[in-house]
Amino acid sequence: MTYQIYRVDGKSDEITSQSFESYYKAYDLLANIFEDLCCSDVQTTMNDHIMKLLKFINNFHKASGQLISR
Repeated sequence: MTYQIYRVDGKSDEITSQSFESYYKAYDLLANIFEDLCCSDVQTTMNDHIMKLLKFINNFHKASGQLISR
């Protein structure tokens, strides 16, 4: 299975152009990018990316009946 990160605004960037072999690798990329920044706007952006990824994954797993594990 391949995972991608989608922006809430639908635009493409360096993050959204990548594919990941697991949810956790996608999450770790976002965490590494945003970990040193302490601005509320940056946290909101990271949360938006993560929430969109989680919604996509949850919808996929509900539709397929699969569960994810780390």
